[in-house]
Amino acid sequence: MQNIGIIETGAGNLTSLEAAVARIGLTPRRLKQPTLDGIDQLIIPGQGRFGPVMKTLSNAGWLDVLKGWFIREKPLLGICVGLQVLFEASEEDSNIAGLSILPGVVRRLQSPKQPMMGWAPVRFNKALQTLNGDAYFVNSFVVTESDNAIAYTDYGQRFVAALRVGSWTACQFHPEKSGAYGERLLRQWLRSETVA
Repeated sequence: MQNIGIIETGAGNLTSLEAAVARIGLTPRRLKQPTLDGIDQLIIPGQGRFGPVMKTLSNAGWLDVLKGWFIREKPLLGICVGLQVLFEASEEDSNIAGLSILPGVVRRLQSPKQPMMGWAPVRFNKALQTLNGDAYFVNSFVVTESDNAIAYTDYGQRFVAALRVGSWTACQFHPEKSGAYGERLLRQWLRSETVA
């Protein structure tokens, strides 16, 4: 059975994520420090502010470990702010650098209501359209475009709903709060050898 390390970023309630991971037959383990013995995959969970999450990762010694994990092509799933920290910076905390796995800056969502909170359609690219569905979002900041995007949604403006870089996948929505659809995506992303 695969062991999934859920990084404690100080952001959000991890109980629902742990339960969702367990429901698909995997073993979740919370990680404050980068002790990765026996860990097969990592999750950077949301929700929270970009700056405090990056500070927590830095203070706990995760930054170089995560970059090494990426270089070694070990799988990781980023959720909500876990997607955003893969980029260089965010307007939310413009003086704090992200992991810079991907180029670009996370922008404030141009929407009629802040924050975006609720269900929205997730539309995957042509090769992955069978993964389309409705997911639960809670966010005020987004990535508007990325060469690594595999899905988009609309809420006042179009933005990246999911992306893929190397063996890493990230989504702006919360699969653990998205019912059967979210569970299906977690199964696809965490259990599959060939991840979308």
